[in-house]
Amino acid sequence: MSNFNWVGILSILFTSFLIFSCSPEKSAYKNRMYSPGDRPDRIMQNVSGSPSTELAFAWRSKPAATTAFAEIAAFSNSSDFHESIRTIPARSYTVGFDDFEDHYYKVNINSLEPDTRYLVRVGSEEHRSEWFETRTAPAQFEPFTFIYLGDTQNDIIPYAPRVYRSVAQHFPEARFVMHAGDLVLSSGNDDTWGEFYESGSWLFRQIPQFPSTGNSDHNRWKTEPVDTRKLYDQWHVTFNLPQNSPPGLENVTYYVDYPGIRLISLYSNFESISDDRVIMLSDEVEVTPELVELQTEWLRETLASNTQPWTAVVYHHPVYTARENRENEWLRDSWKPLFEEFGVDLVLQGHDHLYARGHGPDSLSTGNAIPVYTISVAGPKMRDIDQNHTWFDVAHQNLQMYQAIHLSSDTLHYQAFHAGREIADEFMIIRNGDGQKSFTDLYNN
Repeated sequence: MSNFNWVGILSILFTSFLIFSCSPEKSAYKNRMYSPGDRPDRIMQNVSGSPSTELAFAWRSKPAATTAFAEIAAFSNSSDFHESIRTIPARSYTVGFDDFEDHYYKVNINSLEPDTRYLVRVGSEEHRSEWFETRTAPAQFEPFTFIYLGDTQNDIIPYAPRVYRSVAQHFPEARFVMHAGDLVLSSGNDDTWGEFYESGSWLFRQIPQFPSTGNSDHNRWKTEPVDTRKLYDQWHVTFNLPQNSPPGLENVTYYVDYPGIRLISLYSNFESISDDRVIMLSDEVEVTPELVELQTEWLRETLASNTQPWTAVVYHHPVYTARENRENEWLRDSWKPLFEEFGVDLVLQGHDHLYARGHGPDSLSTGNAIPVYTISVAGPKMRDIDQNHTWFDVAHQNLQMYQAIHLSSDTLHYQAFHAGREIADEFMIIRNGDGQKSFTDLYNN
């Protein structure tokens, strides 16, 4: 009798385990460190195409909310502000990845006042986020600071959060954070996005993020008939970016006129036009020579129409590498002449997993030497500098770094810092009354 009871109990427990583990909801989220919960998570504030009057957000939740929305109110020091709340319906998206399905939402909040603090929360009738503070850009130029980061990519949780914390503590008034690609790990799964979000935490929802796409932001999609990489589906639902892209490059190539500067994000993952690999931006869009050329023409038009006094371009693969056997001749032949023709001030890059700054081997290090080319890295993956290169004036290796760019009407002041907030590089570009610009190295002088 005793043996019978034990066998029966074990049989019931085993059957219950199978039912529990194979139920649609539980099997869909097994083996994930960052499964969605009932409350909204992965909340991302994106840089807006109309930063003075619009805020752009995206987020995720576990249940498919039928009435997802954002709520916004004028900033208040009191909790008694609910009569001023405005509700904006969100657009819904579904991402199937591995063996799960996640639900994301996007919303653009329009008709806002320039240079104004707001309180925002997102969610549904059942589950909302906390209220968090943000602000719109001024209507006209005022001096401000923004942050530029290189690759986070590998071992994000152990190493990237300290960089984000240093940024938040060092420059709490920074208006946005720019990423030069490789935010996550190409060989990872959805948890690599979970790590990215955990590392940025509340900073991502309170300060707009300005991302550019790196090669590691593409996941291996297929191996046959050729190695095929596709931009993570999470990219398209995570980021809610300005819709001024060339056709086919939506949500990866775009520009923002933040009062005082035109900021341009470019797509530089061109492996598919130089080897047997196929690169996809989505299930339908392949990176082809025609698409690359279309982006170059768009870049020319976007630079030619710029009326802002300052210009910065961000993308992943550097025009000038600081490593061995890593040249990007196509970029140098196609984009560098445009940067010089239209007087781009800063070219902000990643990919090399080191820090370098210079003008190019055929440029002077003083006088009217723009553009200034930089490469940086925020994460722990490090590579050695090849000292045979002659284009850079400053270089560092094996350092996690972040950069602050301070703009005034006549000065662009660039500073690079170690993760511990010590200065690692510094220069200024001065703009005179005629619009002519000169460069001053503050680090080597």
